[in-house]
Amino acid sequence: MAEFYNQHDTPYFLFDIREMHNNISRYKNRKFNLNYSAKSLLFKQLSSKIESLLDGFTVSSIRDLKIVRNETNKPIHFISPLIRNTEIQEINSIGNSIAFNSINQFHRFKNSLSSHIQTFMRINPEKSFIQDVRYNPCKPDSQLGMPILLLKKYLKNNDLKINGIHFHNNCLSNSPEQITSTTEYIESCLGDCLHKLQYMNIGGGYIYNKKLIDTLNFLTDEWKTKYNIKLTIEPGFDISNSAGFLVTSIIDIFNTRNKNIAILDTTVNHLPEVFEYQIKPEITQNGIGHKYTLCGCSCLAGDVFGEYEFNAALKVGQVIMFKNVGSYSYVKAHEFNGIEKPSMVIKNANYN
Repeated sequence: MAEFYNQHDTPYFLFDIREMHNNISRYKNRKFNLNYSAKSLLFKQLSSKIESLLDGFTVSSIRDLKIVRNETNKPIHFISPLIRNTEIQEINSIGNSIAFNSINQFHRFKNSLSSHIQTFMRINPEKSFIQDVRYNPCKPDSQLGMPILLLKKYLKNNDLKINGIHFHNNCLSNSPEQITSTTEYIESCLGDCLHKLQYMNIGGGYIYNKKLIDTLNFLTDEWKTKYNIKLTIEPGFDISNSAGFLVTSIIDIFNTRNKNIAILDTTVNHLPEVFEYQIKPEITQNGIGHKYTLCGCSCLAGDVFGEYEFNAALKVGQVIMFKNVGSYSYVKAHEFNGIEKPSMVIKNANYN
């Protein structure tokens, strides 16, 4: 990455297309469908650069739906608690499937859908492995999805005709057993109603490992044999995070109460999860012997990235690169205190 240091004015986001290809390619021996969850990272021309490795895309806004459709003919799945009356025709014209968040939302729009749109119901399986309630879509009284036993009631009475179900109940998990545990619970709850469905989208929130692929392939075969149901997974973070960097420069250095402070020309505005969830982003220049607290340039007292250690004393003008920040950084960056968003640089833009 060093070749980019002096070619562009900081701060800027650097996104590596080859890294995204590598991350998607890990799923190549799959029997299930693989969608990319565009909400984690999306910019113009990205969809066309990765579409050949995917079965489709999942989007959560009309804006993202339009961006993806302008670049690919692959199927696009739409899911959001927000669907305006004025937007349903755009979903009809350029989308392929939609997951409704509630039974009321389903009834409000079901008669407006084109015949080619496959319908899903987002469910709350009421089984989750996430401790932080801010990340947990399956917490008690969650606003995200229909409770699974209520879905069973509607399916059993033939009051809900849908093509599939969609759920999301994990975050950054490397345990495929949790997928198995969830699908077994869904099977025990819905029982003989499952034959009325064709698809099950298990969302994202899982980190790639070989056992994940083996588990999903096994479940795909099992659910195909038992219920003729096709499985889909839609990773976002797992595909985009390692492909993203934030490149910034030191603009001031001083000492206060025996701490070395280095002020950067970026801010936690540009990596909001640092402030929101106290995440300490990794850097590419870790070392030992020289400790500095890296801080942003806004007037927010909490504009602090964390304490880092380097092999040599830092200097004003020196470049600092945060790594593994592809997901939920660029798409969440804002301009608090009037500080502009970083520009964007694409590495390996022609890679395919």
